[in-house]
Amino acid sequence: MARAISEIQAQMNTELAAQQTAGKLTNLTSASQVAVYKLWIYIIAVAISVFEQLQDVFKTEIEDFAATIAPATPSWVKDKVEKFQYDANTPQVIQLVEFVPEYVTVDEDKRIITRCSVKTANNKTVNVKVAKDDPPVQLTTPEQNALEGYLDNILPAGVQRNVINLVSDKLWIDATIYYNGQYAASIQADVIAAINAYLVALPFDGIVKISGIEDTIQAVEGVTDIVIDEVRARANTIAFTSASTVARYWETVAGYCISETTAGQTLQDTLTFTVANN
Repeated sequence: MARAISEIQAQMNTELAAQQTAGKLTNLTSASQVAVYKLWIYIIAVAISVFEQLQDVFKTEIEDFAATIAPATPSWVKDKVEKFQYDANTPQVIQLVEFVPEYVTVDEDKRIITRCSVKTANNKTVNVKVAKDDPPVQLTTPEQNALEGYLDNILPAGVQRNVINLVSDKLWIDATIYYNGQYAASIQADVIAAINAYLVALPFDGIVKISGIEDTIQAVEGVTDIVIDEVRARANTIAFTSASTVARYWETVAGYCISETTAGQTLQDTLTFTVANN
């Protein structure tokens, strides 16, 4: 990691003192802040610092590149999935280009995958979790079929893969929000918008934290306090009545999550807004 200029200067000054103790460079003792030798120490320190910063940039570029060229590693698969192309009218077919399976015509406008997570299960199956668009939504059946055919062509022989393409998880929040009465006209809409924005911004295949929900609501202008009574979450295939109570966090099943959509159980229904008296 690149050192600060001051750190390099300090090291050089320490070495200078050691040399002087040994009877060398004894003429470099001027107290002036503009002494020529001090200027040279600064110039050399700047040059070394810039060089180390360039080395860091180069190291990062090399590591990022290496992560995407190693066949069948999670990073490599993720990179390839993000380059998957789909057209409802014109099949996008992988071909061998110099013995590498690629699209003959690369068209970034046809890259529909906006979210991807690649993990290897205990049984060595490669789980590829995906979504499209922004905010993310589930791929259609034809899109998923095309993606699975694409993976069969690019993955090495013998690799077992499983495409996970699901409708969003649902999050239910029962809470009381205390607010400054001056914000009565906008507080509900602002809090709900903040919660939805928090969910959209979550890393794909990440987790929903109760502490993150609290922080998000607390940050809304006008909110003075919050009491969360209960949080539940569910995969879309699970009925609302069977949703799981969240103790601290929820690991997303689909990879992404939205607020509960069941009639009578939406954020508009379960968030209580109370004017704070103190």
